[in-house]
Amino acid sequence: SGEISEEGDTTTPTNRSGEISEEGDTTTPTNKRGSLSNPAILGEPVVVNTSRGTFEVTVTDAIRGERAYQIIKEANRFNPDPEEGYEYLLTKVKFRYISGDSAYYVSKWNFKAYCDGVGYSPVIVILPNNYPEFKNVNLIPGGVIEGWIPYKVPKNRDVMIAYEYFGEPVCFIKII
Repeated sequence: SGEISEEGDTTTPTNRSGEISEEGDTTTPTNKRGSLSNPAILGEPVVVNTSRGTFEVTVTDAIRGERAYQIIKEANRFNPDPEEGYEYLLTKVKFRYISGDSAYYVSKWNFKAYCDGVGYSPVIVILPNNYPEFKNVNLIPGGVIEGWIPYKVPKNRDVMIAYEYFGEPVCFIKII
């Protein structure tokens, strides 16, 4: 139910009051790789065990700042400019359904970019064809989806991408 596994090492999650978690109430163990206090890095897969199945999340590439802005503006001149103090961030995310008993729906909305403790949802922009968007899909065990997710984040700040399960971040990957 929401624990993170690293090579078969699992933990029993507890909720904020220290009780055993119910389905959907997930917390990230603090010492495990991929946790808030020990985030994975770009290119490093994180295995997440949940009540619905076991998944692997990897941020395989990241582009931000002026380069990301140019990619987005060249795709469509009507894509909005970021607000003052913000910049575009493009992340390429790979999501693999390792094991489970049923289909699992995943979309870019399952991921947030965290800066200084604030979670930013993906933005809606048109991406160029050579940066395929992370699609909204149903996966069955063995299924893999990979694509780009755009965000607007504060300039020059560290960013962690989090995969969220039932609205709670269950793994963190530091990208910049």
